[in-house]
Amino acid sequence: MNDSMTIKSVIGVFIICTMVLFLVYYKKKRKEIMVLIISSIIALIIGEFTLRFFLPQIASYGKMIIYDSALGWKFVSNGKGQMVHPGAVANIIETNSLGFRDHAPSDNKKNKLMVLGDSFVSNIAIKEDEVFTEVMEASLRYYDVLNFGVNGYGQVQEYLLLNKWIDMINPDVIIVVICLQNDLADNVGDHWVYPKPYASLQGKDSILTIHAQSTQQGLKGDENPKNLLREFHINRLITRVIDKIFPQSDSSSVAPEFYSCQSPIPQSYRSRFRIMQELLIKIASLGKEKNVPVIFALAPSILQVDDELWKLFLEKNSFTKKNYIRSSPNDWLMQFAKDNNLLMLDLLPVFLEEGKKNVKFYHPVEQHWTKEGNQVVANALMDFLESKSLLE
Repeated sequence: MNDSMTIKSVIGVFIICTMVLFLVYYKKKRKEIMVLIISSIIALIIGEFTLRFFLPQIASYGKMIIYDSALGWKFVSNGKGQMVHPGAVANIIETNSLGFRDHAPSDNKKNKLMVLGDSFVSNIAIKEDEVFTEVMEASLRYYDVLNFGVNGYGQVQEYLLLNKWIDMINPDVIIVVICLQNDLADNVGDHWVYPKPYASLQGKDSILTIHAQSTQQGLKGDENPKNLLREFHINRLITRVIDKIFPQSDSSSVAPEFYSCQSPIPQSYRSRFRIMQELLIKIASLGKEKNVPVIFALAPSILQVDDELWKLFLEKNSFTKKNYIRSSPNDWLMQFAKDNNLLMLDLLPVFLEEGKKNVKFYHPVEQHWTKEGNQVVANALMDFLESKSLLE
């Protein structure tokens, strides 16, 4: 039981005990007490419906994610739901017949750009026409820019997804967006909603092996539908208030950048980079086999981009006496791309340069790209494609 649940339980027990005591010791005023209790219940019901319609606290888009035996999970086809991050984001999202947040592939476009990635590609925190794939499509007159992003995916799932759809879509260019905050962990088995396929290095030669996850398991903790309390918006609001008043401290929880941005990268973390690198080669080889160029784009975390957050991060970890470089994971992967003739775009320098304009490119709470951030990504990708003569 977490801290907020404990506090809510104590408050609930206190209220119930107080009501019982009042009913026992104030017999002459039982009528007034019952009126107070009933009025409180009615107020809670009104509050619940008010929150649901005017200030929702719970995202319904989670119901759009279903189990998939090969990929772990996927978006449901032709789905519709609400993305909610209280105090930051409230947005309606829809998926197409293929199960992605985009229109269905059209036949009247000359070329197709297929974009894969996680929530930085699906971008459910903003309106569909603000997503960088849509921004690109609006600028590239003769291109159909197809968004195949799915929340929580890493390169293992992206490779499997590409292998599944590449022949049917027949893209002219493939773009894979790498989330530097969590893809390193996603690839080795950290699961999000459902268990998923993962990769490891096997044998004395450390051969990359992709492990299938073929048996369906239950949802993670708070996502368990049997927990009826989590369905109430007023419960979520109370939880937020408690968490704000009594912030939970978790000494075992550290930012991924604590490891990925160390210089040199710790030995224990290098295997994750090695696994990612092998997966990138595997994705590039699949593209080469199909005669389709593959572009990799490095999506930095908000911590890497925001100067104030990076300063606070350094101050918080100054006691470790370790050296932190915000571009360390980017530099590592860019050098790998150069050594292996992979086409790779590092978005960190782009964001740092654009950041001088004092524009927010990331939602501060939800931590994905804003409308302005998506515009930066769209422009950078189009410039990169043009520089490599991949646009007609």
